[in-house]
Amino acid sequence: MRHIPKLKNILHNASWMDKASCKGLTHIFFGKYAERPQATVRREARAKSICSQCSVFKQCRQYARDNMELGYWAGENEFDRYLISPSHKIPSVHAKSLKAYSNRLKSIQENEHE
Repeated sequence: MRHIPKLKNILHNASWMDKASCKGLTHIFFGKYAERPQATVRREARAKSICSQCSVFKQCRQYARDNMELGYWAGENEFDRYLISPSHKIPSVHAKSLKAYSNRLKSIQENEHE
């Protein structure tokens, strides 16, 4: 059985969020419904540049991995986190569809750099 921490511990341990460089920039780290792949690539590139300069990068990455978060956290989207730990389910997204989507994004990124 999975250990579920008490809410008080979660809130105490999440104090690093106040120091995050992304605070107030939700629109960059979480895509809109039915966002086009090209827009996702651009949005995640902006998010990545913000993450790379963040003082709480390690705490953010661990939090996202531990909680199976959706969105872009500490240089990773949900598919990146799934690849690291495929035993975790991806919330509300079918893994096969997400893999195909990720391959499409990579293809678009490669074409933009040519």
